Amino acid sequence: MDQPIRIGVYGAVFDLDRLLLTQLRSNDADSGKWTLPGGGMDFGETPQETLAREFYEETGLTPRIGGVLDVISYVSRSQIHVIQVIYEVEAEGEPRVIEVEGSTVDAQWIPTASIGSLPTVPLVDHLVTIRGFV
Repeated sequence: MDQPIRIGVYGAVFDLDRLLLTQLRSNDADSGKWTLPGGGMDFGETPQETLAREFYEETGLTPRIGGVLDVISYVSRSQIHVIQVIYEVEAEGEPRVIEVEGSTVDAQWIPTASIGSLPTVPLVDHLVTIRGFV
């Protein structure tokens, strides 16, 4: 029996003591929480194509995609096998959400010292832990 798999590709952009995060729309399962820019891979896309598309839609910035920082794999409560690939990314400028009616309502540079006080998705919590700024 085939089980559903969802592959998401995300970009971690560190700028001095800030991390670029996006806030999820109220109709999302993680409503109002902050996450990394990125999202689900469309059929036929490479991970880099997915990240470039999603990153631009959610931040208005053009990413310079580096290497893979980490890969996370788990089975969700709804029995979907989730694979999340986190790339190190460079980007400059002030973020603004481009995609209208997408999953993202805000994009901001967040001081790393403030991330612990924000509602975040496990993906961000994981990145903060492996980068050591908690």
